[in-house]
Order: sequence, then structure tokens, then C-alpha cells
Amino acid sequence: MTRPDQGAATQSAMQVPGEPASADRPIRVMIVDDSAVVRGLVSRWIGEEPGLEGVACQANGRLAVEDVAASAPDIVVLDRKS
Repeated sequence: MTRPDQGAATQSAMQVPGEPASADRPIRVMIVDDSAVVRGLVSRWIGEEPGLEGVACQANGRLAVEDVAASAPDIVVLDRKS
């Protein structure tokens, strides 16, 4: 399943939200943290892990919500301050 706004070249690589990850496609991860250092470290770690792909980094939840449709992550790693 692909989104109608996607070109043919990106359709096979793009994950539609709600579809399960598959063995031939990495798990797409969005990182949300107010610390640029933490975002960078987590992003680097994800980039080194087979089966994971960092698709977006955001500094806060509002920006993450705005970006989630465009980046289509499978999971979001979110630092929630209490």
C-alpha cells in the first residue's frame, strides 16, 4: 500500500502508517528530545544498528506531530519531561 502523493520511485521504500514492518525493510524511527546532544547520540546509534533507520529528529512534541505524516516513522522515541 502506498500513499497517493508518493512518486513511483519512492513507493517501494516508503512505509504507510499502519502497515507492519517487514524483514526486507528497516524499522523507521523518529527521535524527539529537547537536547541536540541526545538527539545526535541516539541518531548515531540508530544509524549503526542493522534493521533500524532514523527518519526524523525533532526538538519537541509539537514539531514531531507536524513532521510525522511526512516522515512516516514506525516508532517514535520521545523524551517526556515530567
